[in-house]
Amino acid sequence: MEDYPAHLAAKDAATMGLYKDLYNIDIGTDLTPFDLILNISSLINSPSLDGALSSISLVQSVIRPAAAWYLTGRPAFREQLEDAVRNAPDGMVVLDNVNSRVEARQSM
Repeated sequence: MEDYPAHLAAKDAATMGLYKDLYNIDIGTDLTPFDLILNISSLINSPSLDGALSSISLVQSVIRPAAAWYLTGRPAFREQLEDAVRNAPDGMVVLDNVNSRVEARQSM
């Protein structure tokens, strides 16, 4: 468990390098390519299955309506997304541009 922070930092560095190489996106500082950014770092309250399942449930409560709204443009999913964002723990939703992206697509 002592090496966990080092392994996590190495994984993050590898992921950032991969996105830079493949897509020319600096995910460490450039957030413009993303419509939805969720910070899940504080959601796992214990290193256990229950802690993981709880955090997954919170994340899914935002991702499901975001994806459904983005893919279908149905107003009911927009309402679900807005409710989920409003009810999310403080700091979990870092960026939410899904509405503006769907509205721009619908106006084309």
